[in-house]
Amino acid sequence: MKVIELFAGIGSPRKALEKLNIHHKVIAFSEIDRFAIDSYRAIHNDFLTPNLGDIEKIKELPETDLLIYGSPCQDISIAGKHQGIQEGTRSGLLLEVLRLLENYKERKKLPKYLLLENVANILSKNHRWEFQNYLVFLEKLGYKNFYKVLNALNYEIPQNRERLFCLSILDDKVKYNFPGPKKLNILLKDLLEKEVDEKYFINEEKTKAFIEKYKDKILEIENLEKVNLIGSLSEKNSQGERIYMPDVSVTLSSQGGGLGAKTGLYLVGLLDGHGVQRGRIYSPSGTIGSLTSTDYKDPPKIFTDYRIRRLTPHECFRLMGFTDNDFDKVKALGMSDTQLYKQAGNSIVVNVPEAIFKSLFLEEEIGEYKLF
Repeated sequence: MKVIELFAGIGSPRKALEKLNIHHKVIAFSEIDRFAIDSYRAIHNDFLTPNLGDIEKIKELPETDLLIYGSPCQDISIAGKHQGIQEGTRSGLLLEVLRLLENYKERKKLPKYLLLENVANILSKNHRWEFQNYLVFLEKLGYKNFYKVLNALNYEIPQNRERLFCLSILDDKVKYNFPGPKKLNILLKDLLEKEVDEKYFINEEKTKAFIEKYKDKILEIENLEKVNLIGSLSEKNSQGERIYMPDVSVTLSSQGGGLGAKTGLYLVGLLDGHGVQRGRIYSPSGTIGSLTSTDYKDPPKIFTDYRIRRLTPHECFRLMGFTDNDFDKVKALGMSDTQLYKQAGNSIVVNVPEAIFKSLFLEEEIGEYKLF
């Protein structure tokens, strides 16, 4: 099976195919971030596959069976400017994918499978019509579309990260069901490093200030055995200073701002966790919210025995479904923490496309397109 990854990042879908031992060959990828390109090649031990570069400069794509893409989502996400899928916006790069699909159509070389990943907010009232236009466009090309919002929490990763996945198959009679949720048997604390460099801890003065400000709430939290998210502690109910429990992390982000903007603040030990929203505090026995690519400016933070720290880049990679070996390969390149946080937050949780590919290629009857 020939595969092309557009907006490839560090290659999560490719990693998913590798984990499933599905016979495939990535014949090309497209990525413009030079640091992500280096990490992609290191993780997949691939220094030969051509990088097609800027999608706006690609005239046509090679013939392929599976085309994977998810244009930058800042203009659609809640954290973005809500400009939508428009020409000239980052999310508008999806229009370039449609242009390339039209070219495939003209050459009578349309891929059998398309997989789009984007933020769940693409289904909001502000953007849903744009997504519907996307679906209609594909239907006119001959694709049958299946889409669903999937949460990494339901695929054995303790991160509360919802993303929309749209699978399009070049067969108007085909049926497909997205994989169902799995029981979460791993908690955030299971992914935390045992020894953490002091540089990831918040200084004593700021720690005391947090404890003093929220001491009553912290005492209440200690009596809770298993909570995923404690609501905002601030008077204005902002997302800046929420306290999370150790079962699940919030979404890791690539965007910064505030003490815990990218990874969240975590209570390590007594209260331990990790997230990405500004100034939030998480506890390690739960899950974390979404990682974002701007987390490099201010990663999520954890509270350990009344010490607060950020999530480490290594922990962020684990929360995206990458192995320690994958992280070691990237770290060996001399990649800065800033780039590591960014790459994790921009990525797709490997477990989710893994579940999709498993149900598509190894379990489901996909008519004449069943590969195995």
